[in-house]
Amino acid sequence: MPADAADWWRLHIESRHPIGTGTDVPAPAYVLPFALLATLFGGSTGAVISTLMLLAIPFGARGARRLLSVVGHLVETRALPRWVHVWGAITYGLVPATSGARGEGRFGTVVVAALLPWTARAALGFADPERDGRWRAAWRTALLVALGAAFVPGVWLFALLVTAIVFGSAAFVAPRLLKDRDVWGPPAAGLLAVPVLLAPWLLPLVTTGSGPGLLLEAGRLPGGPRRLRRPRHRPARGPGARRGGSARCSPCSPCWRWCRARPGCR
Repeated sequence: MPADAADWWRLHIESRHPIGTGTDVPAPAYVLPFALLATLFGGSTGAVISTLMLLAIPFGARGARRLLSVVGHLVETRALPRWVHVWGAITYGLVPATSGARGEGRFGTVVVAALLPWTARAALGFADPERDGRWRAAWRTALLVALGAAFVPGVWLFALLVTAIVFGSAAFVAPRLLKDRDVWGPPAAGLLAVPVLLAPWLLPLVTTGSGPGLLLEAGRLPGGPRRLRRPRHRPARGPGARRGGSARCSPCSPCWRWCRARPGCR
């Protein structure tokens, strides 16, 4: 973790980073919001990560409660008691903590889990009967998906898959809806706006041949944690060889007197 907010700003602005022999791969997209937050916290980078991990739980719970209330109105379950919504929101809010992502420092998963109910709530606006409401939902969804993709780029790919499934289902169930531009236009515009918002990071990533970085996750090393192995020493050969490579004769061995005269034997 950088020691100061200036390190995050430098990482975001510099085009070449002194990693190993040097690399032109751009810094992750989440570095910019982290730098902004660290500046507000007086340059403390640890305060940013701690606040993120702490506030993700109530933020995700609040979003889950709003999502459940909207879904409840859509399926006409207004008679459900309020404690059901509260129980569901608290259960979802504890997912980042109980799943181990918070303990392992995978702040990318924590951020996406907190943003997911808010993103789903914004995406439900595509069902708004008013045209302006659908377009407002497109910009809200695009902003939330872009923020989540800044930490876990696979979020955008998942959104593309979900949209393709919804459009494919609509083509069989209600093909007339896809002929109206005000129906398919907002979801398509929202998805296309995500790479535009991430263009300062996405374009250099692709042009430098680092496209596999789109499958990485913030806060997690590629391939998972690896255990360090001690180097294996080649054992010495010959009489009296012991583990570790150094030769030593036992006092009870026949070669003790002969080996004792050698300068390397004790």
